[in-house]
Amino acid sequence: MFGSLKNKLNNTKLLVVGTGPHMDYLVSLSKEKNLYDRVIFTGMINPDQVYKYYNISDVFVTASTSETQGLTYIEALSCGLPVVCRYDPCIEGVIKHRTNGMIYNNENEFKKALEYIFTDDIYARDLSKHAKITAERYSSKTFAKSIEEVYKDTIASAITAPNEYTA
Repeated sequence: MFGSLKNKLNNTKLLVVGTGPHMDYLVSLSKEKNLYDRVIFTGMINPDQVYKYYNISDVFVTASTSETQGLTYIEALSCGLPVVCRYDPCIEGVIKHRTNGMIYNNENEFKKALEYIFTDDIYARDLSKHAKITAERYSSKTFAKSIEEVYKDTIASAITAPNEYTA
């Protein structure tokens, strides 16, 4: 689908981070479609270095429908990247269409999403701002606060509950 944007977004590059069972096919396809000079294949990246690739990017694009926990989406959001992804029920509540990213179901919707993001700087900045806000819900600080509340509620319940062992 990136190839279909070649003429509309002629300065855009596609950064493919990591590797997988389809890597050889993707390299071959990029050459076949005359896109090899616009696609950068990094190969395997050390997990503690992945954030650097998010930070040099403008948008996180994925076609995956097997991301069961949405971790890559949350990583991208935390770096302020709008997420453009295929619709998948597991991302409901994480990616909010036209708020922190764009959700697509077909090639036409994919193209429109990227065109909006890359041709409207104000819209792209707004998506980025909301991406960071969304990611905060999944931060370690937010998680710690929610666990603290569970402990506080449990302690309060134990203090106020009648104890069957007291006379």
